[in-house]
Amino acid sequence: MTDVFLDVGEDSRALQSVAEGVRASHTQHAALTPHFPPHAAGKAFAGHAARLQAAFMTVHERGALRFAHAESVAQAAVAQFTAVGAADDANAAQLRGVGGAL
Repeated sequence: MTDVFLDVGEDSRALQSVAEGVRASHTQHAALTPHFPPHAAGKAFAGHAARLQAAFMTVHERGALRFAHAESVAQAAVAQFTAVGAADDANAAQLRGVGGAL
């Protein structure tokens, strides 16, 4: 098995930056709610305009869910890196106690 080298602090900061970027994008997305007024499709097509507006809102809401999920995944990854770092520190402390300085 090859060795795995992680810089937990740097990797956690990078993932936190990703989470913050996703959060900012989510905020921008939420501020840009689609609007397709009935008159935009023409007087005879108001029903079509309403259906288009509903479809645009569905797409928009699904996008919001994707942003929320991406942010959650990034935060979970940060938590995992933090747990790995804590476990590594604890294991290193135990090994120092057994075999001397590491």
